[in-house]
Amino acid sequence: MPCGSTMGSSFVKIAGFIDILQQRSFWGACLGHFCVNYLLYFIITWLPFYLVRERHLSMQSMVKTATVYYLVDAVSAITSGRLSDFWIRKGYTTTLVRKTAMAIGFTTAAIAMAACAARPHTYLPWLMTVAVGCGIAGSGTFAFSQTLAGPEAAGRWTGLQNGFANLAGVVAPALMGFALDRTGSFVAPMAITAGVLVAGGLAWVFVVGQVEQVNWATKGEVLITGSTGPA
Repeated sequence: MPCGSTMGSSFVKIAGFIDILQQRSFWGACLGHFCVNYLLYFIITWLPFYLVRERHLSMQSMVKTATVYYLVDAVSAITSGRLSDFWIRKGYTTTLVRKTAMAIGFTTAAIAMAACAARPHTYLPWLMTVAVGCGIAGSGTFAFSQTLAGPEAAGRWTGLQNGFANLAGVVAPALMGFALDRTGSFVAPMAITAGVLVAGGLAWVFVVGQVEQVNWATKGEVLITGSTGPA
């Protein structure tokens, strides 16, 4: 050992997958993320068919309508994300701002989806309102995971959350197809989607706790040793 060197050690707290799975907020975020993905996959897989079969649009009109839907969704997400950051900078708590945005987004999308099914002759403005709600609901999804996990565990938390949430890509198209086949109309599939959105909003607001970094101090630790001092 070089003269004058000393050995030092320190504990670095590490959050593992098991630690993340034990967090109530993680499961709330997973459920909320699953629900917004349910809407997303419903739109991706069934919107063209809905517009052509149920609303009797031509292929060209369907493409234009779907394009406008996705543009409205994108603008809504960008705008709501910027506004959320603005209000946090103004001094409002992250919990209040993020959860309020989720409540507004999911409620808007759920009401509009139900109205789209119940009022077929005025479906278009309601469909665009769904896009507004979807954009708001989707804008903060990963802001939650990054804030809750903190920089040390953000990758693991986000990966797990995204994995569970994307199971909606299996469930939504299949369930929608089953409901459509059994009923012959999109009323039941849209009603199911509205119910899923209500569940998602409740998950973000009431299952997820305070939107602040989890204290991983007691969750796990790794001993780091090294030499310090002059060579």
